[in-house]
Amino acid sequence: EVAKTPASGLVHTILRINELDEQYQLSAKAAASAKALYEQANAIEEQYKVQEQMAAAARSTYESVKNAERDYHLSQKVMDGAKEAAERARKLEEDYQVTERIKQSSWATYQRAVELEQQHQMRQRVAEAWQEGWEAFKNGCATAVEYDNEHNISGKLQESFLASAATAQEYIQQT
Repeated sequence: EVAKTPASGLVHTILRINELDEQYQLSAKAAASAKALYEQANAIEEQYKVQEQMAAAARSTYESVKNAERDYHLSQKVMDGAKEAAERARKLEEDYQVTERIKQSSWATYQRAVELEQQHQMRQRVAEAWQEGWEAFKNGCATAVEYDNEHNISGKLQESFLASAATAQEYIQQT
């Protein structure tokens, strides 16, 4: 209730001013608190944005690392495959060289076998010719003995030889 006196009106006004002042101060405190909350919310939002950026960067880094690891494993597989291929190529080269040596050795063996076969054939022909010559010699001797028996050639040869020797001796004595 408002007093009707000027002093009471003044008190009332002062009270009202005090009340308004308190409300203003509460309102200012509330505004300052709200402003602090707003600023804190802004800071939290900024932190959230920074954290989101950090999380995105971490996800990106994780994906990059994961991709790099996958690429590393793939390159390792490629390198392992290349090593295996190089080893197989080296083994094939060794096998080729061994095959070439076997081929060359086989060719040399074949050529030696041909040479030996030719020598064997030559020896065979020589042996056959010798056998034929021997047979001819034996036949010739047999024929010569028969002819000598029939015609007394050896006796005549002996007489002719002795006569030649006597003639030679006479000639030597005369000179």
